[in-house]
Amino acid sequence: MNAGLLLEVIRDQGPLSRPQLASATGLSLPTVNSRVGELLAAGYVREDGWTRSTGGKRARLLRFNEDFGYVVGLDVGGHQVSVAVADLSGDIVHFERRPLGTRVDAGSILKASAEMVENALAASRVSKVKVMAVGVSTPGLVDPSSGEVALVPNIPGWASLGPARRLEEMLGVRPLLENNVNAAIVGEHWKGVARGCDDAVFVAIGTGIGAGIMIGGKLYRGFHGGAGEIGLQRDFEDDQVLDEEFGPFERRASGLGIAQRYRELAGEGEEMTTRKIFAAARQGDELARRVISEASSVLAGGIVNLCAILDPEMVVLGGGVARAGEEIAGPVRRRLHSALPAPPSLMLSALGDRVSVVGAAKIALDAALKEEPLLGSQSRMSGKGE
Repeated sequence: MNAGLLLEVIRDQGPLSRPQLASATGLSLPTVNSRVGELLAAGYVREDGWTRSTGGKRARLLRFNEDFGYVVGLDVGGHQVSVAVADLSGDIVHFERRPLGTRVDAGSILKASAEMVENALAASRVSKVKVMAVGVSTPGLVDPSSGEVALVPNIPGWASLGPARRLEEMLGVRPLLENNVNAAIVGEHWKGVARGCDDAVFVAIGTGIGAGIMIGGKLYRGFHGGAGEIGLQRDFEDDQVLDEEFGPFERRASGLGIAQRYRELAGEGEEMTTRKIFAAARQGDELARRVISEASSVLAGGIVNLCAILDPEMVVLGGGVARAGEEIAGPVRRRLHSALPAPPSLMLSALGDRVSVVGAAKIALDAALKEEPLLGSQSRMSGKGE
């Protein structure tokens, strides 16, 4: 752990000398000298300049080498794939997104994902051998032990495909899979409105509804990896068998639920997207206003229940429905303040539809900088074809 601590201090506070590192970390100077030697040999840091002379012997300064390696974040969805390349300081050096159309099978999504990583690296002028880790944001439940995904209703065949294994075969490095809403709270905590807020919840409202939970600055996944599946919330007296595609809560408060409710009230022939329903409400459509009011009330109640259990400092709203802004955030905020003794702040995502790919990049970055690679076992993408 000492090498990781030293690297973190050099990255955040550098350039620093070895004595300054010993003072900042509380480690002994011999320990600092030994571990810094490993960091220099591995290439994570470099010597760059000298301390100012104060009458004594000057010391070499150590600087973090952010160009030593890179990480990749990949966000996989049913209709699009996004990729971000970041250096080891966390700067995003390249981002791109590819729409996939409305009817795309799991194999096509897998192929597009691998192609996009290759294209992004080429556009960034980053050699594959410099990629130290790949994080993948995916729908579904990610098994904490196997790293594979299950229960992905919006991408039929994705789970059975074994995306972690297949992407490893295609990219040459084992990717780190994470649920897309979990990745979202990681991204928002890193570069969004939740920076500095270690107890926060990200609620994604799109076709379905899910939550990413951070407690004490750490992502909380639960025993089975299913923490935050708030779309499964139901009325206390509801004893219906679980629907494998959508839960009772998201059937009423998600984008899909809003569109279905409007169609139910307007007549089966009336097709309206969520975006059009919000636009109609702004133009005075009473039916649209009723549907949004109903969905907002259900959504607010579900988030109140979540906050009553977790007591977060902040709730962040994201996903397609959250693009409506205060039209959806306002009713939720008012309910939080009326229903809870110590309500959290409620914010809209600052990263928008990039939040999960940014979170995936952060997950990869954390993996690249942990203790094992510092000792010389870093995993790089295959250099074949270089």
